[in-house]
Amino acid sequence: MKVQIEWIYKHPNRSITHPFTSGDMSLTEALQVADDLERTGRVKSLTFRDHKGVTWSKERATPFNRRKVDHRS
Repeated sequence: MKVQIEWIYKHPNRSITHPFTSGDMSLTEALQVADDLERTGRVKSLTFRDHKGVTWSKERATPFNRRKVDHRS
């Protein structure tokens, strides 16, 4: 499944935020990118959106991704 990451960037010293949307990528890759973005400490919010417009939080997407990976084994 292909998803996009939608996140709000927060400036570290000012109350400035900016929305960003990634290009399409696999859910596995999106979760890895999300982890990397969160390590910067500059993510105010982060969601995943599929081609149907359905959105998930990282917490809801992670178990879904594990189930898909388990079915491939």
